Amino acid sequence: MNSKIGTSLCTTSGKGGVGKTFLSLNLAASLAMLDIKTIVVDANLDCPDVGICLGNGPYYSSIHNVLAGRDELSNAVFDSGYDFDIIPGDISFSAMKDIDLENLKDILTKLTQEYNVVLVDTPPGISDVVTLSLDACESMLVVTSPVISSIIGGLKIRSIGKRLNTKCIGVVLNMAGDGGIISRENIEKTFELPVIGEVEYNMEVNSYLTEGDLFVVSNPSSSTSISMKKIAADLIGYKPEETEEVESKDNTQIKKIIKALRNL
Repeated sequence: MNSKIGTSLCTTSGKGGVGKTFLSLNLAASLAMLDIKTIVVDANLDCPDVGICLGNGPYYSSIHNVLAGRDELSNAVFDSGYDFDIIPGDISFSAMKDIDLENLKDILTKLTQEYNVVLVDTPPGISDVVTLSLDACESMLVVTSPVISSIIGGLKIRSIGKRLNTKCIGVVLNMAGDGGIISRENIEKTFELPVIGEVEYNMEVNSYLTEGDLFVVSNPSSSTSISMKKIAADLIGYKPEETEEVESKDNTQIKKIIKALRNL
């Protein structure tokens, strides 16, 4: 039996349109740049878009097939093209047939035996899928924008995570400066959590989403990309001044990664 080498992290939000999937994919790419073996699981079962945002597909298998017992987990893992893997969703209506959400926890357990970081991209809002995703993950990251409707949704998700004993490691403030009237400091007070990253609003982001490119790869020196890479580095406790290389297969480093995520 394989031993656990990684941890599962749920990226979630209480409202759509806050850039949660954008964050998940660019965070995965940023972790991959640090040689952290990473996979993104598309848990947005009704409207999966991880594969779409990458400009890839169609895929011959999906998270839907695995949850329904129609296929093996290994057959649903695909290369993103950016040095991390994904398990995409299936956009067809028929894919939802025979789905068993209770299988998600077992899937994530198996993935943490193969990957250092398993990012679970949930659907927006509050649903059974979101609740079960939070319950299946070891920790969660709330994505919000600096507007009241987004923050209220984030607080609801935070409350659900508390009831499930899923550790919330912090908040990512996305689209900062886009007319938002709520400051970082007030968000931290409201959530009683640290804002572990702040990503400024960037009008160029939407065009990259439609073209299937990852912003952090195509625009590595932009402030948006720098913010993403800093979030990734902070999550794993990476210190550039210590070393330029992170060995993902080194047990000592892996233990540090898991410890850093759990202690944030």
